[in-house]
Amino acid sequence: MTSVAQHELRPEAAWRPASHRQAPPGGKVAFIGANNPETARMVRDVQSATGVEFIGYFDNDPNKKGRTFCGLPVFGGFDDLLRCDRAAFGLVNLITRDTSTRHQTTRFFADNGFSAADFIHPSINLDGVTLGRGVYLQEGVIVQGGVVLGDNVCVNSGATISHETSLGTSCFVAPGATLAGLVTLAAGVLIGAGAVVLPRLSLGIGTIVGAGAVITKDTTERSIMAGVPATAKGKAPDDEAFLPLFLGKT
Repeated sequence: MTSVAQHELRPEAAWRPASHRQAPPGGKVAFIGANNPETARMVRDVQSATGVEFIGYFDNDPNKKGRTFCGLPVFGGFDDLLRCDRAAFGLVNLITRDTSTRHQTTRFFADNGFSAADFIHPSINLDGVTLGRGVYLQEGVIVQGGVVLGDNVCVNSGATISHETSLGTSCFVAPGATLAGLVTLAAGVLIGAGAVVLPRLSLGIGTIVGAGAVITKDTTERSIMAGVPATAKGKAPDDEAFLPLFLGKT
């Protein structure tokens, strides 16, 4: 039997220490979307751990402009955002209602010269994890070694992303979901609350997985999956929502 060096058996990405993350412009962050009070707890913990200053929100609901949400001001909508200095702060996209809207919103501010900032709870172990830009990870998320998270990915509380899984641009994983190892999600995949994707499966662009579903086979692009085991219930609209998105270097 031929002996194999340890470094040939374990990919370096699976165990290396977490890399230093680029600070947002001016050391400040503003949010897109003033809706989830969990943001306030995240702000406290992230600011304490990193020193980043969180300055407020941009939200297109005119009834929110000039008010405060969770202790931070709402500056206005996208028209107000476009009048701001691009070098003054980075932006975190808090929109999670669907991956198409999330992706298009981030494209809007990136195409207009704003930088995407991360919003990652400091309790999360990121050793061995490769991160894109604009990643949003809530408290209680487990991300194992060898995982790759693309630009604009959001993973909600209590979800587990098991070893060597890859999430493409603008994927969203809802609370309590499990990706059970060596799973590949293409751009814009939405995994519903409590859903499970079994190991070594690949889900096509824009696939939507319903809450509590168990995925036991690969899916084609834009599949809508539900049930245990999950079966296809239709196709999501093909609106070219997930065109390439470039948010800069890690």
